Amino acid sequence: MNILLLCDKEWVCRNVLRCIDGAGRRIFVMASWPASPIRFSRRVKRFAAQKFPLRGAQFDQARTSFLNFVAQNKIDLIIPSDLETIHFLNKVKNDLGSVRVFPIPPTTLIEELHDKWNFHGFLTQNGLPTPPTVLLNTVSDTASIPFSFPVIVKPLAEAASRGVAV
Repeated sequence: MNILLLCDKEWVCRNVLRCIDGAGRRIFVMASWPASPIRFSRRVKRFAAQKFPLRGAQFDQARTSFLNFVAQNKIDLIIPSDLETIHFLNKVKNDLGSVRVFPIPPTTLIEELHDKWNFHGFLTQNGLPTPPTVLLNTVSDTASIPFSFPVIVKPLAEAASRGVAV
């Protein structure tokens, strides 16, 4: 089985690569960073550097390059490893014919759940527990927080603890 792993975040790619490594599987990696040491991994049969733009002429070029890579390497299954590659794969998956795609949520759902305020609303709406949460638009809004300090401040749409402050 030929598996194509799509990667935008190198550390995520390394972890997913370790998880899918196994007998009888040939792993191909398409990643947005050309100088990656992953290209030299014993686990990787072939490496291709490619960005994953979502619009315009760059998207058209990336889409064509991606589809050619899939066809030339007889890829059986495609696994995206992060948000950027899930968005890209959502845009091109209907062009893949019989190539299987690891189950991925629609882009609209990802965007809704990636935004922490929208996610809080989803949890509340569905009766799921969530810590007290308020939306701050400016730094001066911190004076009106209806609960005591310390508090955790998070940006709406970051990941991996980027922008988090206590």
